[in-house]
Amino acid sequence: MTSWYSASLVLSESASCSWDGCLLQLNLSVTWQDLQSVIRQFHHNLHETAQHVQDPKALKESVKKLYQKHCAEDIKQEGMEEDIQKEYNRQREYLEKSVESLKRKLHKDMESHRQDNMRIMQENVTLIKEINELRREVRDTTGGGGHHRGSPTEGGTAEFTLVHTIHTSSIGFWVPNGG
Repeated sequence: MTSWYSASLVLSESASCSWDGCLLQLNLSVTWQDLQSVIRQFHHNLHETAQHVQDPKALKESVKKLYQKHCAEDIKQEGMEEDIQKEYNRQREYLEKSVESLKRKLHKDMESHRQDNMRIMQENVTLIKEINELRREVRDTTGGGGHHRGSPTEGGTAEFTLVHTIHTSSIGFWVPNGG
């Protein structure tokens, strides 16, 4: 009579089972009795290894034999390294895209600021020209016969000239003539 365990444990793939850090290689198409046999064999070998607890050299050799008999010789490091490499590449691609996006945004912001600075500078030039024209009109209407230059508080007029900068990132400023 077959037990209900053997009916539920029929697969055609081989797999590894972990037990205290040791990988046991099992063929999953085996029955419950076969699994019990493997476990009994491992238990017996472990008991034999424990008999050498007083002799370190013999214990070391016995543990090596136990490992070679029941554990996987080479753990699949390639699969793990592949996963690590894939994750590294994924993160690298994400960071490269982020850097490109930030570069585009920086370029866009720099262009916007440059245009704003140019607009402000042009408005300033227009306003200064208008101020100078108005001052000339005031001078002409007040009888500009005696042309007196000085500070506006001393009763004279002050004309301003525009100091134009070549760099578009700088903003021009006004310096009084004769001052």
